[in-house]
Amino acid sequence: MPIVSLANQVVRPGAVNPPYATTTYSNSSKSVGLISAGASIDSLAFNDIPAGRAMTGLFAQLTAVNLGRAIQFAVDRAYNGVQFAVVYSDRTSTVFTCATGTFIQTLVNNDYNTVTPNVRRLASLGYL
Repeated sequence: MPIVSLANQVVRPGAVNPPYATTTYSNSSKSVGLISAGASIDSLAFNDIPAGRAMTGLFAQLTAVNLGRAIQFAVDRAYNGVQFAVVYSDRTSTVFTCATGTFIQTLVNNDYNTVTPNVRRLASLGYL
């Protein structure tokens, strides 16, 4: 599977993360919130919505489960069809396409296949 680069990331509430890390990501063009996540889940990474698509202001509360690890998050319905990844504490991840009309998201393939803002930060500091 090819390496996927994701531009945005929200972290698990209570996780030890950089001081700038946040559990919600919201501004005029982005709106994603991480509600809860298992201890082995580090974050939820995602790309921007496609150009020309506007935020709807309508949110979908979604759940993703992989190997007994669950994550709940809320996204603006404009994220339908956008690529997301559940990132685990060992830096593996599971990539999926967000389906805002489906409560349970389908996760496939758990591997070292994503580059997130935190991975880019650690690499630039020489830790990876």
